[in-house]
Amino acid sequence: MQSPAIDRLMALADAAERERQCKLAPIAAGIAAALRRKEMSELGKLLLKAKAIVPHGEWTLWLHEIGVPYRMANEAVRVAKHDRAVAQRWMRSAAE
Repeated sequence: MQSPAIDRLMALADAAERERQCKLAPIAAGIAAALRRKEMSELGKLLLKAKAIVPHGEWTLWLHEIGVPYRMANEAVRVAKHDRAVAQRWMRSAAE
């Protein structure tokens, strides 16, 4: 028999995993749609959101689970970061 403290910790871990999965499900659906439309920037933005949620050390496995090749993911993230930097520069120049 486990102690009540261990039972509570296990319940908290299970709840955290369910919450993480609930957050990742709509992002994964968006990633699938971006892949179908071949929108690299949108794909990269969604991958950046997912990367903030996926536990450390599980990123490559999660990409494999949703069918996104690692190299494609890296390229999409690079595109998204570049687009964001361009938009920020444009906004600064428009404000001047």
